[in-house]
Amino acid sequence: MKIAILLILGLLQFVNAQNSLNDIIQDMRFPHEGYPHGVPDSFTWFWGPRLGTTICPVGWTAMTGWGQVYEWSNGNPARNTRVHLKNMETWYLSGTDHQWHQLQNDVKVFGLAYVEDFAGNTSKAADYRVEADGGISVKAGDGYNFHFWPNKGRTTLPKDSIAGWFVTVQARLILDNAAGVDDREQARYLLNVGADWWKSITAVWDNFKTNTDIGIGRFKFVKPEWQAFNLITIPYTIVHENPPPFQGDHTLDPALLVHENLLVNGDFSNGRDRWFLEIHDGCAAAWQYQNSELYVHISQLASDSNYHPYRVQVKQYLSILKPDTEYRLQFKSKGTIPWIKASIGKNEWDWSVAGLDHTINLTGNWIQTVIDFKTTPDIIANNKFNFQLGSQTGEVWIDDVVLIEKSSPTHTNARQNSQVVSYKLEQNYPNPANPTTTIRYSLMNSQTIDLSVFNMEGKKVKTLAHGHQNAGEYTLVWDGRDSNQQILATGIYFYRLNTDIFSITKKIVMVR
Repeated sequence: MKIAILLILGLLQFVNAQNSLNDIIQDMRFPHEGYPHGVPDSFTWFWGPRLGTTICPVGWTAMTGWGQVYEWSNGNPARNTRVHLKNMETWYLSGTDHQWHQLQNDVKVFGLAYVEDFAGNTSKAADYRVEADGGISVKAGDGYNFHFWPNKGRTTLPKDSIAGWFVTVQARLILDNAAGVDDREQARYLLNVGADWWKSITAVWDNFKTNTDIGIGRFKFVKPEWQAFNLITIPYTIVHENPPPFQGDHTLDPALLVHENLLVNGDFSNGRDRWFLEIHDGCAAAWQYQNSELYVHISQLASDSNYHPYRVQVKQYLSILKPDTEYRLQFKSKGTIPWIKASIGKNEWDWSVAGLDHTINLTGNWIQTVIDFKTTPDIIANNKFNFQLGSQTGEVWIDDVVLIEKSSPTHTNARQNSQVVSYKLEQNYPNPANPTTTIRYSLMNSQTIDLSVFNMEGKKVKTLAHGHQNAGEYTLVWDGRDSNQQILATGIYFYRLNTDIFSITKKIVMVR
């Protein structure tokens, strides 16, 4: 029996280190699980994963994958916990042979502790420790993050057309002092990965004149179990058609391809979350959230030869639109200014229209607008949806903004976001279960859920929770019994949380 238990534990440790196709998609589609401490909300990656400049600047010859560890914005009470990192990989998708090729692969990463908002590019040596498996562990806090990259550094770009990037790293929580208090369950470290173009292998950082980001993945909480953190730049709707190489579960959850509103918080039920107000020099405007509607008051507009309504904008960054694809935008608006514009740019830095550039005339009454459009074939990374409001001083109201892909099944309810609650299913504790164990999960909004246990053959053996539940955090204790009230035999099982727009599966070991 002891040998069997040890074998199961060894298998569990191996399984927990694996990635999954669903995780890769979620790490570019879902909002952050939490916000990073000390990062201004004016930073576009503060709010969620996004793509950047996905086409290499002309003449540049290098790139690197990278990652960053932050404390949670609401604090990190743990003092005896470190983040253990290993196995950082970077792959590119060839536009020539349509195969994935590896460019970076290091067990060990290296990095520095930077001030959390990167002000002045100020950094210092990190609290860095080499671990027995060849990886490293770090701590972050006191106003500093840990920004890291593969131990070998940047890599030279291939002489090939590049159709996409995939960056991944593994991380877990370990104790700082093995003899100290185990406070890993209280730890609140966030981690994500990204990638940058560089002018050359040896180029010195020069305020983004020698580098620019390719994309930035989702911040997730680091847990005691190994998990993967990912960035992928090809549209999440087609990742399953040519997935990058990874060890783990290649099963696709079809629910991840069902499009809800592609704009987060489009009904403003969560205030101004995920939206930005941009005001150009010489202009003045203020915004607020009123009765689940967005209200903007424009009090001053610069008068010069460069007049354009983009001088005051309400915008949101995206990372999910596809080239040459039909979409529908719908919203309602009213105001005292004569008109607003709805537009989409190619990416964060490129204002070139990517298929949508539509003017809406306003009145004092709500007007429902529906716009069908098609993205341009050369769209590279659609990071910028915006309402341009600078037609005149006055007031504007906007509500119920929905952006969907016309060719796919859709749900039009806007996805909510919260610093405290996110969609997640945590690893059961204790694991192995003998036989009782605790399972925790979180919902970002009210919806129908099903939490069930399955055996290795995929047969459901127990329904733990089913029905409509409100947003919040849930904890349940399972006694290890099946639907017939029999304690399950020793072995590996799976528990799966299914919701309207989210599904995730975890493995559980039963020991009797």
